[in-house]
Amino acid sequence: MFWTGVQNTVTVFLALIIQCTVSDWLLEIKLGSYSNPSSTKEDGQCCDSGPVANCSQDARCDNVFCLLLQPHGAGYLPPGTVACLFYIQWSQNIDNIQFGSTLYTRTPNSYLENPLVVMDSGAYPQYELVLIVQDQDTVCIAYVNYCYTYQEPVDEIYINFAVHPSSNFTVINATTGRYQRGTITISVRLTCSPHWYGQDCGTFCMPQNNSKFICNNDGNKACLKGWNGTNCSEAICSDGCAVPTQAFCDVPDQCICLPGWSGAQCTHCIPHEGCSSIGGYCLLPYQCLCHENHTGDNCDISVDNSSSLHTAIQGNRSHLTAEIIAVLGSSSIALALLVATLVLSIIVYLKHQCRVRRVIIITNKHISRTEVAELDET
Repeated sequence: MFWTGVQNTVTVFLALIIQCTVSDWLLEIKLGSYSNPSSTKEDGQCCDSGPVANCSQDARCDNVFCLLLQPHGAGYLPPGTVACLFYIQWSQNIDNIQFGSTLYTRTPNSYLENPLVVMDSGAYPQYELVLIVQDQDTVCIAYVNYCYTYQEPVDEIYINFAVHPSSNFTVINATTGRYQRGTITISVRLTCSPHWYGQDCGTFCMPQNNSKFICNNDGNKACLKGWNGTNCSEAICSDGCAVPTQAFCDVPDQCICLPGWSGAQCTHCIPHEGCSSIGGYCLLPYQCLCHENHTGDNCDISVDNSSSLHTAIQGNRSHLTAEIIAVLGSSSIALALLVATLVLSIIVYLKHQCRVRRVIIITNKHISRTEVAELDET
């Protein structure tokens, strides 16, 4: 006897929680049809009695079905170690079955919905469906008023199928059993539980009320407009905002300056307090770098005297010219102007080099000293 009874234990081939309240995926298995044209068992004999060549209607199988799942490539089941995931009992003496929406079990008045449902947590591992078909008979011993039921193996059908999340069922025709007795048609559908995605329902994605992302079909986070980052929690600042060294933002299209920076895009440094807006500037916050011709801690001291020098020269030019004309006479105006121009050129050249005290104008046998404004080099 290949298999007797059903053990309600979890085997090495199955680690599923049926009808659990929390799951990551849901596998639906819809039984379509089953056929055993020869009405024979694993050993080639009729399911009930009579020679193989003349299996009558009464000799057809009383089919019961044990369904379980095991990992791909696990091989044939060893005898005596089977724990059914679903156990289905069919009407007697029928070897060409069309399954409906209700599947009856061994328990009286107990039934299962077709399709059958398997749920579990974690990524879907791609199972292999095993359908064990048996002929079930009942023997009664009248003189002791005792009846017992036993099963004899008919066939084992192994169905390898790759299934991915879909809204539609995939039809699978299994035409060959281990003992070449029966064929079956099933349909399968894999559905991911809410917030689970991917080809194996192994990717979790669930936006919260304040989340800045949605989940795409693969379960990857797609950031809403204005947000980025791994969890879409980083706001995208306004265009041109000098982040992250000079500014930041809490919401999209914002630009908040860090200390020491100013401007709409936080691109202008703030000099230290008191720095002259005319003579000073900064490259980094709280600096005070002086422009040319300015000095001091606040760059508020001017070191450019060209303007005052020019004023002094212009103020004394008429005085110098008058003195020269008085000495040389009107006939020597051209020479006096030449000399005055030379003197003024010398004064300009000596700017920032020495201090001009007096200018001595020497003419033909007569010397005159003319006071010229005292020019200090600063």
